[in-house]
Amino acid sequence: MISLLLTALNLINTAVFLYCILSFVIPGSRLMETIRPYADMLLDPFRKLIYRFFPSLENLGMDFSPILLYLAIRLISGILRIFA
Repeated sequence: MISLLLTALNLINTAVFLYCILSFVIPGSRLMETIRPYADMLLDPFRKLIYRFFPSLENLGMDFSPILLYLAIRLISGILRIFA
């Protein structure tokens, strides 16, 4: 069961990484418009958290929420590996 969760977390991590790369390479493509709702579903809570404590970052033009999501996934994965 835990290995299934770890695999799911790795897939989410990979998907968000690909989303970040694609957003720089082909930001307005049809592929990005297809992926965006799913990525935003994962990233929006972290965006709200960042903008709540650092409102000036909202106008910066750089999204730091993938970094927080990555760190959260690493933390959860580490905790799951301890209990595996």
